[in-house]
Amino acid sequence: MTSKRQPTAVAWQVALGVIVAIATVTMIGPASAANSAQFKGKTKEGSAITFLKKGSSVASVNSQIHVTCDSIPIKGGIELFKPPGMYKADGKWHSAHASRTTVVLGGKVGFMYRVKVSFKGQHAVGRITLAFGSSYYDAATNTTTFTNCSGVTNFQAQSI
Repeated sequence: MTSKRQPTAVAWQVALGVIVAIATVTMIGPASAANSAQFKGKTKEGSAITFLKKGSSVASVNSQIHVTCDSIPIKGGIELFKPPGMYKADGKWHSAHASRTTVVLGGKVGFMYRVKVSFKGQHAVGRITLAFGSSYYDAATNTTTFTNCSGVTNFQAQSI
């Protein structure tokens, strides 16, 4: 024998709650996606640059930057530019610090990243800088040698 049970008031309330939740997520999702966009472009030297615009900030900046060092002999090369965190996209300089391994000098040093970006529609322009340094103490001569490295480049990017 089978019985036909009628849905209770609680079952109807739960079903209605689920429908409202799905409708809310469906309506909010596109608005959030419209407020965030992936950008891709090139630096002045021709390296690729990508970043994510989230509202009035940028995050996940990823590029390469040429650096030169004030050492004897002069050193230089390409370093990965991948700063941590988010930055306001207000056309002003914003800085971050991170301990990373340098290709140019070898070893782990403190990197200082600076990001400046402004938007005009789907187009972005800006500048990135990277600076780091190290010191070496020579016990035989009782001297310390400081090496400072830095790089700066402009970029342009488009929303993809």
